[in-house]
Amino acid sequence: MKLITQITGSICALILVMISPGLHAQANGALNQVEQQLRQNDALIQQKEQERAKLNEEIQALQASLEEVNASINQTKKQMEVNQANIDATQQLIQEKREAIIVLENKVLARQEVMKKRIVSMQNNDNSSLLIEILINSENLATLLEKMKAVATILDADKDIMRMQQEDKAQIEADKRIIDQKEQMLIKEHEKLAKNQAELEANIQVKQSMLQTVQAKYAEIGNEIAMAEQDKQVLEANIRSIQEAMARQQEEAKRNAEQIQQMKPPGPAPAGEVLYMESTAYSVEKSLQLGEGITAAGYNLKANPNIKLIAVDPRVIPLGTRVWVEDYGEAVAGDTGGKIKGNIIDVLFPTEAEAMKWGRKKAIKIILRN
Repeated sequence: MKLITQITGSICALILVMISPGLHAQANGALNQVEQQLRQNDALIQQKEQERAKLNEEIQALQASLEEVNASINQTKKQMEVNQANIDATQQLIQEKREAIIVLENKVLARQEVMKKRIVSMQNNDNSSLLIEILINSENLATLLEKMKAVATILDADKDIMRMQQEDKAQIEADKRIIDQKEQMLIKEHEKLAKNQAELEANIQVKQSMLQTVQAKYAEIGNEIAMAEQDKQVLEANIRSIQEAMARQQEEAKRNAEQIQQMKPPGPAPAGEVLYMESTAYSVEKSLQLGEGITAAGYNLKANPNIKLIAVDPRVIPLGTRVWVEDYGEAVAGDTGGKIKGNIIDVLFPTEAEAMKWGRKKAIKIILRN
């Protein structure tokens, strides 16, 4: 940007003095310098556009990745909700198991009381005395058999109580193991999901940071492109200014050359018939303004603004005659005029200022060339 400002300042200064033909080479040099800077600016814009396109692809990829991570997080959350429901159900099952264990333990305690009482009773009356008592107190064989059966039933009941006691205790231990396993499994599953969730959240933070960095770079490149576009407009304006100044310089040089050509002395008079005539002047500029662009002899003044031509009285000088006019040079009798009567001619100049400068000459030398 600083270089462009320097170039702009030097160009403005150069344009002010560039009317001098000697500075044409400097103008071309300045133009080449600005055009080179413009090419460099276009290359920079193209490079930045490519960088911005690449960053845009990175942004899209990161956004897609973020969407995937968010989807994973949502999926994990759903899985954690399912797992929580399983935890709740398992805890309900654990609660039920615990209640069932309490019931079984109460049964065990009750049975233990029954068995304790029977053991005390058996200690007071051993089996042999019990059998003797049954035999003595039996009235007959039928009664004996009946009492023996009752004793056997009582003994079998004790065995059943012992068996049930062992089974219930085994069931209690088994239920406790199941509860412990389920609790451990749920704890591990919950820890696994929590760890996965933490990793996903950390991952999304990293990707969001990366996305912010890329977006900041994208915005920075956008600003650089905007500045380069502004520089490009300045350079293009400078090129137009130089080209316009050079065109004005060339036009001025052309006019100067024409004026110099007109200022040259006409040189020695050629051979031919000599006439002395009064002379006035008129201009292509005013003729065109009046809509008189075609002369009496058919010359197109608009197409030939620098033509050497005089208006004559055809009775004195026929139209088409080539003449030499003192202080004017070679010309052609190519026009007429309402005030051009007798020995008078009207000399044509490109501009009204040149015609006014010629004015009116009372006696000038004219030589007819053919």
